[in-house]
Amino acid sequence: KMTLAVAHSTITIGALEKQYKTGRLNLAPAFQRNSVWSDADRSSLIRSLLDGIPLPTIFLYKRVDGRSSTFDVIDGKQRIESLLMYMGTQPFEDRQFAATKLDADRYGALKLRWSQLTSEQQQDIRAVEVPVVTVRGDLDDVLNLFIAINSTGKKLVKQEIRNARFNKSPLLRTAREVATSRTEFFSSNSIFTQSQIARQRHVEFSAELLLTMLNNGLPINKKVSLDRVISNRGHTPEPTELTAAKKDVLVAMRDCKRILPNLKELRFRNSTELYSLLSVLYRYRNEGLVLDDPRAISMAQTLLTSFATKVDSLQDSKGSAFKPATGVRQDEYLRAVSKDTDSRSTRATVQTILEGVLDGVFTKRDKARTFSNAQRRLVWANRSSDDCQDCGVRLSWETFQIDHIKPYSKGGPTTLKNAQLLCGACNRRKSNKWTVR
Repeated sequence: KMTLAVAHSTITIGALEKQYKTGRLNLAPAFQRNSVWSDADRSSLIRSLLDGIPLPTIFLYKRVDGRSSTFDVIDGKQRIESLLMYMGTQPFEDRQFAATKLDADRYGALKLRWSQLTSEQQQDIRAVEVPVVTVRGDLDDVLNLFIAINSTGKKLVKQEIRNARFNKSPLLRTAREVATSRTEFFSSNSIFTQSQIARQRHVEFSAELLLTMLNNGLPINKKVSLDRVISNRGHTPEPTELTAAKKDVLVAMRDCKRILPNLKELRFRNSTELYSLLSVLYRYRNEGLVLDDPRAISMAQTLLTSFATKVDSLQDSKGSAFKPATGVRQDEYLRAVSKDTDSRSTRATVQTILEGVLDGVFTKRDKARTFSNAQRRLVWANRSSDDCQDCGVRLSWETFQIDHIKPYSKGGPTTLKNAQLLCGACNRRKSNKWTVR
């Protein structure tokens, strides 16, 4: 049972604007959702306001700090935000919009901006009173009130509820950092729509990946694992573990961009399938495979693109007499991604198939980074000439250097077959490239 102190009152739109400008009205407390209203939703609110229709009640949580108090918006954020946008209140001046679908006979226009209103009309709008319910009490009760109120209308999605209840969770905080830093990756590849991003779907996805990296790349059951860890009912990752997992997630996304620059054109942009692909790339790096070799990257892109196309063809042929020439893997893959894609077993199946597609493409990095003294003697003893194999300068025992023909960073082994004699200058210029020039 909630034990909140409740007070009913009214406040003018002008007073709301003033409180926002002075920092006393907080539209974005930690438990609050992002902006989820569309332009049509905002325009509809202003149209109702211009027609004299009363605005719904807003709910505020009053926090007292010494002699000052701040009001966190529990319910009404989208409405207040829309009013401030329409009026051009800072910092919303760049997001001003026109009220649309107006009665042209009544307003003289089908569209109406704030700047088109007379000063008297603007004052009338600022004088409109809005009913307010102000609450004080325990924060847990406030969070439950927020969730209860937002269970209608544009209902809270699962991740918005997590954010409200567990906004101080270290895992959730790290997931927000990952999601924010990679918003462009998610949107440019059509992984999530702007609406999904506004509703924190990319945060939920980032949290899944963090938990998977903490599980050594092995798949997790999304429905169970996220809530258990975020609510501190399971193992709580240490800060150092989360930092390492965050780095692993970002590296996996970077590898994915290198291997599939055409990601937005493929089925792998679907978040459920992308999850498995990123998990595979993480495990490859974690097992010491080299994902930086341009030749291997090109081959991986070709294989994954071909595989995705065949799966699409198979999916398109379902129920048709035409059956494309596809392998067992494509059929098994399609069956798997058509099931409960949040379950651990389904995800494990998808990962295994993707590993089969990429089998043998990436090589394991040689544990030995540098050539041994014995190898150095053997290379010199079996040289075909005393000249640098690039610039031709004369070499001696004291001046020659051994270089990896295929760069070590790209999977080149530290073996005699991958060794060549270079002078110091050519070796430095070649660095991690295949050739000096």
